[in-house]
Amino acid sequence: MDYALWENFSRAVELVDVMEERGFEPNAITYGAIIKGLVRIGKTSLALGLLEKWEGRRSCRVDVVTYSTVLEGLCKEGRLMEALKLFHRMIDQGVQPNVVTYNTLVHARCFERQWEEVELLLKEMTQRGITPNVRTFNTILDAFCKDGMFFEAESILDTMIRIYIEPTVVTYNSLIAGYSLQNRMDDAENIFRLMGERGCSPDVFTYNTLVDGCCKGKRMDEAVIVYREMLHKGLVPNVVTYNILIGGFCHIDNFRAAEELFKEMQDAGHHPNLQTCAILLDGYCKHNHLNRAVALFRQMEEQGVSPNIVIYNILLHGMCNNEKLEDAKRCFRTLLGKGCRPDVVTFSTLINGLCKEGHVYEAP
Repeated sequence: MDYALWENFSRAVELVDVMEERGFEPNAITYGAIIKGLVRIGKTSLALGLLEKWEGRRSCRVDVVTYSTVLEGLCKEGRLMEALKLFHRMIDQGVQPNVVTYNTLVHARCFERQWEEVELLLKEMTQRGITPNVRTFNTILDAFCKDGMFFEAESILDTMIRIYIEPTVVTYNSLIAGYSLQNRMDDAENIFRLMGERGCSPDVFTYNTLVDGCCKGKRMDEAVIVYREMLHKGLVPNVVTYNILIGGFCHIDNFRAAEELFKEMQDAGHHPNLQTCAILLDGYCKHNHLNRAVALFRQMEEQGVSPNIVIYNILLHGMCNNEKLEDAKRCFRTLLGKGCRPDVVTFSTLINGLCKEGHVYEAP
């Protein structure tokens, strides 16, 4: 939470109290701005209290935007029952919900996998003359994909096309990501083709998802083809793209390709992050290329990259597995000297290494 913002909003609430004490009536803009700000910094309960105070004033009606703001805050905090109570109170006050209001409730119901309730909300929207928009459908489709309900997800896609709500890149990305996660790459590629046929341009996330799916299935030739197509289309790969590909090549013990990509990303102006280094280090250690791992670790230090405990754990694991127990002890002392805090993995790795070498009673 931004404490400077919180302090500002606290003063704003106090100012409203001062206004009221002096006989001035705050208007809808004043209340709306403060409530929106409180929800934004995670003070939804205070926003709800201010809203209830506002509801008691006949001179200044609460509008649908403010109700929807508080509803969203409650739903984000997992307080669905309170949100529904407020929703019904809003209607009792004569304030009609809009598509934004319903989208918030649809998202909350989808998050809870309450599919029957989602269907009821859609029917209620129609009865009120409110047309679901692309965000409504994207929310439901994404939830179906995450739950592995692909028949239902594609039914939503078909419905969108049938009623002339054009699917967006977000729509297609949800399906591609869902299929890729289940290693159903043929289905993912079919959606990718449909996307192109309907004139929707894939973004970096689309390509990253396809590359990731290919890598996880050890289909590295296809992953490289997708990557090259991405470059051909003029899209700029990000660190995530390179991390995925480097990890894929490490997984199949093709460190020449992994190292070429590591260099390529730097030539393209992308600085490898800790995750990049962790992926490459882990690959080296798992395939018994400890010298390469140590060289990369030293390169990180020379370039001013501070290793975290994840990096140290990977290196320690590699040293212990390669019977380099003395090196592992020195590495452990180094991380302590640099103020890096060991975790359960650190100690488990060292204990296993010591036991493996017969040093059962020795501590690092």
